[in-house]
Amino acid sequence: MNRLDISTVCNRVALQSPYFAFTDLKRKSKHAVQGSFHAEHERGPERGPIAAAELVRHLATLGSCAAIIGSDAPPTFYLGTKGRLRVMREASPDEAEPKFNALAEVLNQDRKSLIAQTMVSSGRYLAHFHCEYQTLPEAVFARTFRHYRTPPAASPSTSPYREAIELEFEPPRERSLVAHSLPLPENRFAGHFPDYPAWPASIYGESISRVSGKLLNHMRGEDVTFNVVRMDIDALRLISAAQTVSFHVDCVSASPLLSHYIFQSEVRSGDVLAATIELEVYI
Repeated sequence: MNRLDISTVCNRVALQSPYFAFTDLKRKSKHAVQGSFHAEHERGPERGPIAAAELVRHLATLGSCAAIIGSDAPPTFYLGTKGRLRVMREASPDEAEPKFNALAEVLNQDRKSLIAQTMVSSGRYLAHFHCEYQTLPEAVFARTFRHYRTPPAASPSTSPYREAIELEFEPPRERSLVAHSLPLPENRFAGHFPDYPAWPASIYGESISRVSGKLLNHMRGEDVTFNVVRMDIDALRLISAAQTVSFHVDCVSASPLLSHYIFQSEVRSGDVLAATIELEVYI
């Protein structure tokens, strides 16, 4: 295995620390890369050793790293468009190791798109992530999203991803709940498309998990936690971090007897549909 220089990889996939959080990267084959990271997100209502949306963040990142192995392509922005996370073997936080190990491989790649899959494990815990990306060379991305560009900001002293974003909740209905983000501080999504601050799809997923948890508490009349079975994300539009977004969650399947629930959600910025997310959980 060949150890990869993280700073070089970061520059080529247009991601930087702290969003890029792998502590080591190794080439496994011409189209595969292995990496390790530590969990840092708040788990909120989730019981597992790591929040599902944090896995989306890291595993989507590793898939883009696999795309540059054996290539001399210029810096490229990898915009995840479809992510499918499946928890294969659950574990409690005590049954997981502090470090998570992941292995990503490219399934298909051309000039405009990428498909990759990743397995991640820690102790007993095991999950699989399948991701599709739109790929944009740096010059094309800069031209397309020039109105998102901001002056370079100083790197934060600690990772902002350790804390969830603030949400303002509307009163819940029988099986639906809406929450709104508040204006974000500068560099809240540090390292995610530097100089073009935008909402990461993983933060959408993290927020949807929290809103779903609050809705589940309302439906059951008690505070509960849950295990994630799957999280499916379809990212439709890249939204500037300067914009606020709203999270609209509906419970479309509820079985108190089986302790099984499915939530369908939309992420909106005004009238723009930014993403749809389906979350399947059990209590």
